[in-house]
Formats: sequence, C-alpha cells, structure tokens
Amino acid sequence: MGSDVEAGGRDARPHAVVVGAGFGGMSAAARLACCGYNVTCVEKHATPGGRCTEIVREGHRFDVGPSIILVPSAYFEAFASIGDDLNNHVELMRVDPTYTIRFYDGTKLELTGDLQRMETQLESMETGSFKSFLGLLHQGHDNLHMTLENIAHRNFYSLFEFFSPLNAFLLHKLKVLRKHYNYISQVFKDSRLRSAFSFQDMYIGVSPYDAPATFSLLQYTEFCDGVWYCRGGLYKISQALAKAAEGAGVKFLYSTEVSRIEVEGNRVTGVRTKDGGLLEADVVVANADLPYVYQNLLPDKKMGEKFSHLKYTSSAIMFYWGMDKQFTELSVHNMFLAKNFRSSFDDIFKRFTLPEEPSFYIHVPSRIDPTAAPPNQDTFMVLVPCGHIEEAKDQQWDELIARARAAVLRKLKEEVKLESIEEHIKFEEIISPAIWKDKFNLAKGSCFGLSHTFTQLGYLRPQNQHDTLRNLFFTGCSTHPGSGLPNVLVSARLCVERILMQEAGYPTTDPFSSSTSLLLLLLWTVLLLLLLRAQYPLTYGGFHFLFTLPPALAMVMNLLKRSRSSSNKPHVEFLHEKLKKMRMRSLTATCLLCFLSLTYTTPWDNYLVYKGIWTYPPGRVLFTIGYVPVEEYCFFIIQTIASSLWLLTAMERQMLQLSIRNSMLRAPQQNNRGSSAARDRAIRVAGGLLLAALSGLSWVVFFSGSDKAKYLSLITGWALPVVCLQWIFGGHIVWRERRLVLVSVCLPTAFLWMADGIAIYLNIWSLSSNFLLGPQLGSLPLEEALFFLVTNVMVVQGGLLFVRTAERMEHLGLDGRKKEWSDKGLLRRIFQA
Repeated sequence: MGSDVEAGGRDARPHAVVVGAGFGGMSAAARLACCGYNVTCVEKHATPGGRCTEIVREGHRFDVGPSIILVPSAYFEAFASIGDDLNNHVELMRVDPTYTIRFYDGTKLELTGDLQRMETQLESMETGSFKSFLGLLHQGHDNLHMTLENIAHRNFYSLFEFFSPLNAFLLHKLKVLRKHYNYISQVFKDSRLRSAFSFQDMYIGVSPYDAPATFSLLQYTEFCDGVWYCRGGLYKISQALAKAAEGAGVKFLYSTEVSRIEVEGNRVTGVRTKDGGLLEADVVVANADLPYVYQNLLPDKKMGEKFSHLKYTSSAIMFYWGMDKQFTELSVHNMFLAKNFRSSFDDIFKRFTLPEEPSFYIHVPSRIDPTAAPPNQDTFMVLVPCGHIEEAKDQQWDELIARARAAVLRKLKEEVKLESIEEHIKFEEIISPAIWKDKFNLAKGSCFGLSHTFTQLGYLRPQNQHDTLRNLFFTGCSTHPGSGLPNVLVSARLCVERILMQEAGYPTTDPFSSSTSLLLLLLWTVLLLLLLRAQYPLTYGGFHFLFTLPPALAMVMNLLKRSRSSSNKPHVEFLHEKLKKMRMRSLTATCLLCFLSLTYTTPWDNYLVYKGIWTYPPGRVLFTIGYVPVEEYCFFIIQTIASSLWLLTAMERQMLQLSIRNSMLRAPQQNNRGSSAARDRAIRVAGGLLLAALSGLSWVVFFSGSDKAKYLSLITGWALPVVCLQWIFGGHIVWRERRLVLVSVCLPTAFLWMADGIAIYLNIWSLSSNFLLGPQLGSLPLEEALFFLVTNVMVVQGGLLFVRTAERMEHLGLDGRKKEWSDKGLLRRIFQA
C-alpha cells in the first residue's frame, strides 16, 4: 500500500473517526484499521463497551446490559476479521438448561438441549407438543439461514434489491407479515407454551404480538447454537475487543464526549468534542444510538424529527442486588411470565407503562461463575420490561420503579418460596429509563433502539449510510440489521463493507433517492401516460429514443462514473486491478455477444417477418435490410449492451463484496462450498439433456403442430440450443451463481416486457394472432414475454461464462502459447469447479 507517512510527516492514510466504543463501534474501528485507515474511536465513558459494561461493588459483579450470549460465531468472526481469536481472551461456557421459565400457576419449564427431558416436560403440559416443538425448530432453522443469507447479512443499495422477485418469495416463506404470537398459537394450544416460545422477542425489545413470525429463528438459535456465558462477565468481551482494536492500530479517546458532527456541503469534515476539540476526518462512523445522532449531533433537525415518528423498542427497569447468601432455587437465567400475557405487552408498547403484573428476568451469574460474587453469596441482575419514555404520557417513574421492585419480590416469595429474600439484599443499584436515556444516549430510553416491525426491517430500516452526507456511516442496533449483539457485530461488518465499496467506486446510494432522478422519472412517466392516452403514432426510432436508449446510456454513464471514482484510492488499490480486468473482460464479452446476437438472430428475424408473424405499419420505420427494419437490428444490439452492462454492475458488486470480506478475514478460513467435480458434471449433464429434449420437442411442435403454436415453438427451438450449449459447458457455474443470474435477468426482462407491451399498444409493430396461443400480459402476448426472457438469459449466461472462463484461464496461468493450449486436459481444468 506504500508509505503511511507523507513527506511532511503527516499520516497519509485516510482518517476515520468512530463515535462510540460499543461493540459495533469497536468492531468497525478495528476492521477499518486493518483496511488501511488511521482510526480514532471517541467514547463518552471511561471504559469501552457502551451498555456492555459492568458494575462492581463489595465483591459482586454485574453485567449492566446484555447477559445472554447467542450465536457465538458472530463474536468469533468479529475477532477473526482483525487477525485475532476470541479464545485467546475469554472463556465461553455453554449454559444448560438455558433458562427456567416459571408460569403463573406455579409450574415451570426448563429449556434444555436434552431432547428426552424436553419431551417429558412438554408432553406433561400438552399432548403432542414435542412433535410441534421439533417442527418449530425446523421452521426456525429455515428462517435463520434464509434471513441471514438474504436479508440480515447483506447491504441493500436500492429498494428494488429488497423487493426483488426472490426476496418477495422469501418474505412470504419467512412469514414476515404474520405475527409471531399468532404463528406460535398454531403450533401450541397451551397458553403457557405459547408464551414460553414467543417471549424471546423481548431479547430485542419487541412484542410477540407485533413481531413477525420470522423471529421463530430465536428459539432455534437457543437450542442449536446454545446459550453461552462468558467467564468474568460479558464486559470481558468488551475489554478483549478494545484490546484487539488497539492491537490493530485504533486509538481510543475515553471520557471524551462528542457535541456535534461537523458538516460542510454534502460531506462531514470531522467531530467536535464538548471540550472544544476538533477531530478532522475523511470518514465518520457513528456508533451512538442512531436517533440520538440525527437529533443531537447533526445540524439538519428536520431529519431528526422524522425519528420521533418511528416505532421504538421497550425500555427496562434494572435492579442489581448484592445478596448475602446463595439462593440455589434460582438457576443462571430465570424467566417469570405473567398470566395476562397479552395485556402486559399492551401496557408496555401501547400504554408505555409498567404492566400491572409484569413479566421479568433474573440473571444469577454466580450460579455458573463463582467470581461474580463473594463466597456463599449471590449476585442478582433483575430486568423488568416497561414502556419507553413518552413525553405526552404522565409517567411517574419513581412510583413505577417501586411497583416493579415490589412485584419482583412478591413473585419470589409466593412462587419460589423465598420468603426472607428482601432481608438478604445487601445493596441495590437501579437503572431506570431516564438513566438509559441520559447516560447511554438512548432515544426515549429504549434499551434496544428502533423496533423491528416490517416497515423497519431490511431496506426499510434506517440504513448504515447517510442519505446526503455520503461519508457519514452508522453502526449499532438502530440501523440495519437490528438489535442484539450478534446483529450489532454484523452491522459493523456491513458498515465497513459499504465504506470500502464507496471508496472503490461502486455507487452505494439508491439511484432514486436523489431529487434529480425522481424528477426525471416523473417526467418520463408523464410523457409515457400522455403517449398512451393519445395513442400517439410513435415511430420505431422514437421508441428507441424513449425506451431502449435511456437505460443503455444510463448504464454506460454509470460505468464511466464508477471507473473514474475508483481511481486514486490507495487504501483500496487491491481492488482496482480486479475491477479493471473484470470490466475489460465484460466489455469484450459484450462486443462478442453483440456480434453473435446479430448474426444468429438475422435469419430468424427475416423468417418471422417473411411469414407475417411480425409486421410493421408503413411510415413507422426508416428502412429495411432484407425484410427486417434497421431499428430491429438496433434493438438486439441495444438489448445486449444494456443487459451485459447490468450484469457487469452485479458482478462488480459481487466481486467487491467478496474481496472486501476476504480482506477482512485475517484468520485462515475453511472452504465449505461443498462442491465436487462429479456434482458439477451431473448438473451440466442433467441440465443439458433437459434443454436438448425441450429444444427437440419445440421443433417437433413446429413441424407437426398447429399454426397457433408456431411462434412459441420457433422461440424455444431457436433459443434453447444456445442455452443448452451454455449449460453443457458451464451449467455448474450458472447454478452456483444463480442469484447473480436471477438479479441480472429479472429487471431488464421486466423493463422490456413493459416497453414491448407499450410498443404493441401503440402499433409500432404487431404480431399476427394466427400464430399466437392467446394468453397475454396486458397487451403483451405470452410468446413475446418468453422471447425477452430467453434472450436475456442467453446474454447473461453468455457474459457470465465468458468472464468466469477468462478468470479461470488466468488462474491456470495460460498466456495463449500453443504448447499450453495443446494440453488435452485444458478444457477440463478451465471448467473445473
């Protein structure tokens, strides 16, 4: 990367300032440092961790915030990304039973990984419930892996990505629009089990009556990944992450509060601290609570006001009790669930108060970790969920705190038979919603940030980059993907990935987020509606000017913009050569595909016009070459260019994401692709045989079927041989990158469907009904829809296979010399997985 010091002695590396040393801030800071940034992390408190800090008093140690570790792989990945190992710093212990749930009727349920024990407990409460429980775990497994791969573990750069055809299917499969409690009610009939397998939504501060059924993944993570405890408390991980970040080169400024983020034009220039100091920055990453940043640290108060209308998670009243004796009746994690389950959540999320009969959680770390309390004593952390601060409500917090304390003590006395427990409380520390708000800068005192309703998930959740200040980024629980420490650590990775993507020249802003883009789209839509209403006799050339040339030119301009912006960025220079090679290969493939599409299509086009399947009204075309208008030849070239450049955009992003992620993995990673030459060969053979059979059937129908099926059979008989050849040589590549292929095919195809339908409606060209089966999509015949689909598939698969083959040849070290090309095993090695 060259020298990090300029001639004058100033650090030549880009400077990043991270506001907040929570898990997200520290992880993002360490990743940026490993990627060549000079990083300063500014923290309000004297210690790292944010809410993941500790209280130590009279030999008792309390975790202030989170106490349950789920998805430990997220923690290990965060350390691995900076070349460290979490095992070198802390000891994780699996907790089993994970927790004890106590119900209103005196019964209890110990959730454990021992399936026989689970079966005995569940069947005693509801006959057949164990089988339902296993089904719930299966659904949770599917929800977890589909959510992580398609939604939680990726950035969204436009609305169309989130609402893509594939995601539309997944959102349905993930039951996003169903409420979690309603879904659980179909799994179990017993009200106790319904509450036992839905209260986990409170891990991220939402009501199971509002949360999507997708969150059944939480139960799966508990049982299959386990619930873990860090010896010495979760604050040990905070210290370890800070130490690892310092080792990566991050400079921490503790006890330094930021008063504002400095803005100049459409960029931030640094942060101003409360003591008047200025930290200049090329990039700012805000780990403070996102609503707090918008409302208190940025000058644009209008954007901050928007956050007052969003939905927030619950708050919590916390009691930290040092006990002078042990109470072995309580396990490590204890849940006490209220009888009026629905009413208690309504009190929290609709009336913003403390339920009359609150559910609550007690963490006893001394049960598993003797260092958490003096010998023969216990440490209790009590969490009582309550409504967040709502200025319009008359919330008497002193009264609510006293009522919460009394409710906890009453339950312990009546249900656990700890009649004398209050006498053994040596001391008490309390954190109220007001303290969450003032000390930890949490808007409304919401412990878990913004809520996780459907309209605040994925792309619809506030994103990790500012809309207009493009060098201001965010990490933490109120941005994508959401609350919970594993999600916060993922948010750090996604934040850094987005920074590097922008630095490498990839557009990270939604193309329709700017007023100019929206204005152009509006004008184009108005013009289109006027043409349709007047049935204006548009020429074929005018059609190109309005419909096919704009997207193609937009793709060309976008490519030129990316090429210009990806230069002169030393800290991402490792990406420049890859981008240059990919662009050259893709442009070469585009030229080749234009030539092939023109030569392969010309006889077919002329036959269609000659037979009267396609017709063009007089005066709508310039001139013909053979039977086909010159504009038709242009159509195929423009379509090929636009689809190829759209594919290049998708391939660039995929390459950048993979390269950035690999660059952030300092520890050796195992290859878990699970691919094999035999499997790849089977995919190619099976796909090739199927496509060849369909192609043969098409020609049988063409020669022996009715005229009505002739156009359809001509399309498939003409296109499928090409698709078949592509699949035989690289079907395993297409299958492995099917998401990329789908993304690259869907949008261009949908646009061409619309454009072709409009052209037919305006009578720019027409199709003879004698050769059509009849079904239509609006004014677009089914055959035309299939035609644009298969042509785009041919273009996308051809471009993808060309680029991947060129990459494979480079990997094999082929330079075109004759003796290398004479190797009999060359083709096998080129197309080997």
